[in-house]
Parts: sequence; C-alpha cells; structure tokens
Amino acid sequence: MFQSNLRPGEGFMQIYICKPVGNISPSGRASSGKYKVTDDTFLGIITNASQKEIDLWKQNNHPITHKVTGYGAQVKASAADILVTEDGMQLYVQGSKNPGGLDLTMIYYVEERLDMKREVE
Repeated sequence: MFQSNLRPGEGFMQIYICKPVGNISPSGRASSGKYKVTDDTFLGIITNASQKEIDLWKQNNHPITHKVTGYGAQVKASAADILVTEDGMQLYVQGSKNPGGLDLTMIYYVEERLDMKREVE
C-alpha cells in the first residue's frame, strides 16, 4: 500500500470508533458517560497537533492534543465519539475535516483522554 521508513508503532494502525450510549444534549454532545465499541474501524496515523492548531481549537473551548489522519472516508466518526487504538489509547473527537471533499482521507482533531477507561464498554 505505502512504503516509508517508520519505526514499529509509527505507521498505520487499526482504530476503533466508540459511539456514546444515552441521551444527546441540545448542542449535539453526549450527555451520558457511557460509550459502546462499534464494528466501525479504519486505518489511521496519529500525530501531535501543532501549537497553532492547539491554540486555535482552545479558543473555541475544544482542546486538542493530536490529529488522526484516517485512510479513506467510508467510515466516519463525529464529534463526541471516542477513537480507540490497538494499544488502548483513547482519543475524544472534537471535530473532523474532509480535505478537498474527495473522501480520500479524514482528519480528526482529538484530545487524548486518560480518565475515560471505565466508560468504554
């Protein structure tokens, strides 16, 4: 598929989408604290967000720490979903972007959450 010089763990990895279970607030955010793992998965690469992006998202009260670039856009996560990597890293989706609108890649702006381990079923 791709050829690059990456160390183990730096390349594409399988990412699982967890959807909120329960009520949705009027603003569109999950009001329940429980999440359920779905069958939706995609290949993605996780990178640190630049300082400019971190500041931009912090101004909107949606802090981010990382970006996830998903290969293909057949499976899409939305804001308030959680992305879980193969090694158990949990990333709370703050927003997404489909560059060019061509469905070749999806960019998810996420915040790494260490306090949500109990909430994913």
